[in-house]
Amino acid sequence: MWFGTRDGLNRFDGEKFTIYRHNSEDVNSLSNSWITTIYEDTNRNLWIGTRNGLNKYIAKTDSFVRYTHLPNKNSLSGRVIFDLIQLDETYLWVATNNGIDKLNISDNTFLNLKHDYQNTNTPSSNDVRGFTKSNDGKLWIAYIKGVDLYDPVKKTYTHYNYPIKNTKDKNDQIISNLFIDSKANVWLGSESGLSYYDSKKGGFVNFQIDHKNIVSNAVRSICEDNLGNLWIGSYTGLTVLNLKTNKVNHFEHNKNNSKSLSQNSIYKIQKDSRGDIWIGTWGGGINYFDLSYDIFKHFSPGLNERTLN
Repeated sequence: MWFGTRDGLNRFDGEKFTIYRHNSEDVNSLSNSWITTIYEDTNRNLWIGTRNGLNKYIAKTDSFVRYTHLPNKNSLSGRVIFDLIQLDETYLWVATNNGIDKLNISDNTFLNLKHDYQNTNTPSSNDVRGFTKSNDGKLWIAYIKGVDLYDPVKKTYTHYNYPIKNTKDKNDQIISNLFIDSKANVWLGSESGLSYYDSKKGGFVNFQIDHKNIVSNAVRSICEDNLGNLWIGSYTGLTVLNLKTNKVNHFEHNKNNSKSLSQNSIYKIQKDSRGDIWIGTWGGGINYFDLSYDIFKHFSPGLNERTLN
């Protein structure tokens, strides 16, 4: 498994961690040590987005190929990479802080997609934050202030607003993320909490139970387990929603319980190939949720080179 931190890329083989960092004297190292996103394409290439460029991992040589922003050249539109996705085998879609890029995986050329004030059929913003692909091949795109639905067949963009205005945080700190569950529901996590796409209303609305938001602060990650429960990570812990019964369980750090969540600020939730849930936290390392015992196991940072950095 691969984990991105603010000080390098960590590869975990089940026993030890191998850490990759930027090295200014090695052009085959990462372009930057602050990892923002990790994606495996259909050819099993591993792509790593950072605060300064995109990287392709070359397994045979255990090295990286860098893709950076180069002014006045065919390259990335922006330096900061927020998300990656594919709609087909040809292009890797790249969400940057200055627009969307389509990287042709075979010839390494870029097609830049930018917002145009005079053309409504363009991305609604250049402050791109997240992607998710629907079952019918359409692309949902999250920005800091709205969402687009891109139809690759018709080549059209449909624009949607957030249900609640975002906070006044700096744009580069605002994170928006999209998730489509097994029932094809489209979920949106933003600075204002959890919302979903309501097809009857034709837009995004806040998710509420008994007229109350189940999460009222910034949602950083959304995932679904094999039982159909929705896992929602926020600044105040982990919320697990049973969509069949609307039952909500909330997990927080308990200093008196070593098997509780290690830290309340959740940044990433990921389900592995066995259906187990992994949770990345802010400063609390990695949590592995053991479904058999309903406890959290921790992988904490350490000074040893074989541990999480």
